Amino acid sequence: MYQKDMIRSAWKSAGLYDENDSKLQQFLQQLDDPTQCWAEMIAECRRSYASYKSKLIGPLIATGDKLVRLSLIRAALPSAEDEMTMLKDYIGKSDPVREETELKAIALKNVAALNRSLKTKANLTPAVSALIAKRAATAK
Repeated sequence: MYQKDMIRSAWKSAGLYDENDSKLQQFLQQLDDPTQCWAEMIAECRRSYASYKSKLIGPLIATGDKLVRLSLIRAALPSAEDEMTMLKDYIGKSDPVREETELKAIALKNVAALNRSLKTKANLTPAVSALIAKRAATAK
């Protein structure tokens, strides 16, 4: 329940509930369905609301909630170019110390393009750097 309230608040703060877009409003209403879970909402977003992904994900990333961020990072598909672009943008804007957990989760995805972005990130923690190196070594 906490996560759904936080998500609703983030989307309200971003003005999504005020937009005059019936398709967007239809998706936002799904959050009120108590049977909806992360996996179902993400699958539905990809299937029927793909053009809204950045509009929906941006405010969630901006909340600073680690659990929400980790859920989004873990759900991102390497085959979804827009999702990988969002993760690359996140890497670029992230604080390498404060968001070490999220950067480790990105490294664990073991996506070459993401790991290249991580390697160029200044001031990575030793734990993230070691994880990238370990992934690179096992890929050989």
